[in-house]
Amino acid sequence: MSHTGVAIIGLGAVGRQAARTLLARDRRSVTAAVDNDPALAGRDLGDLLGVGPLDIPISDDLTAAAGSRTALVATTSVLAELEPIVTTLAANGVHVVSICEELGFPWRAQPELSRRIDQVARAHGIVVLGTGANPGMLMDVVPTVLSSLVPTVDGVVVRRTAEMADYGGILHKFGFGLTPEEFAAEVAAGKLPGHFGFAESIGALSWALGLELDSIEVGLPEIAVVAERERVGPHARLGAGTVAGIRHGARGSYRDNVIVELSIHFGFRPDLDAVELGDRWTLRTPDGDIRVGAPAGFASAPATVAVACNVVDEAATLEPGLRTMLDLPARSLAAKGRNRIPMTGR
Repeated sequence: MSHTGVAIIGLGAVGRQAARTLLARDRRSVTAAVDNDPALAGRDLGDLLGVGPLDIPISDDLTAAAGSRTALVATTSVLAELEPIVTTLAANGVHVVSICEELGFPWRAQPELSRRIDQVARAHGIVVLGTGANPGMLMDVVPTVLSSLVPTVDGVVVRRTAEMADYGGILHKFGFGLTPEEFAAEVAAGKLPGHFGFAESIGALSWALGLELDSIEVGLPEIAVVAERERVGPHARLGAGTVAGIRHGARGSYRDNVIVELSIHFGFRPDLDAVELGDRWTLRTPDGDIRVGAPAGFASAPATVAVACNVVDEAATLEPGLRTMLDLPARSLAAKGRNRIPMTGR
């Protein structure tokens, strides 16, 4: 069977926008759609997306992806939940690109699970790739690329402000919409994980830069903003007096010296608050700090969609196995122009 196109697995806010992005580039690029919501079963994907008929019925069966070259999986942040999905897709010869945060660089935190996924991928000759804005690009690949301009990096600090109003189903992980008392109780009970992927970003970055670490510590989410009045986003509504912004961070250390420090302000409309917007990178070098900033920052959900769509076809060019964004050549990461010029001969 000749495998072509992309199967979209998970039709939440990110999955739907990824499908729209791919279809805008090429109407034939999406070849299957899978979601376990009974209300979507049998509906035409084009009808759901509002782009006109596509003759792609939404299925609740992963085997509907068979025949697609690659599956873009937007269903879970947890690697253990992703494993059976990967196993089924691999058995059908489908490459896997997923925004599962724990897939970004899982070997350090989950070595046995990583080994199993790698073995399944190799056995079926497919690639499994974790991607996204964060982890993936902003705290992993971007500082790695910036480091190419200096001979030595002793440490890295990355601080981000992430707009979360564009998300839907994942907002509960952060405690948006809870009262401060409810938030504190959920954190104390271990029910608010906040951002998945800090440990993976630190692992990827330290591996790429050759920075030795003996510990990675992920902090607990903290309240940063309580909404004074109701806030409304495309997929959720937060009441007055509820959590509308949190801080979350992590650090990687060696002999009690912090080598990598990552922190994110997650806000539901952070433009309404007294917070410094944007993304900032600091490389600590023997000759002093090098600072790079993006004052407007990169909106989290659109950037995640963009990264996933830009690499979804490129992943299949890698050697089979469990791979990371750091395995892709720079050109594979690039945005895809509307008028594609084939790179034949140089």
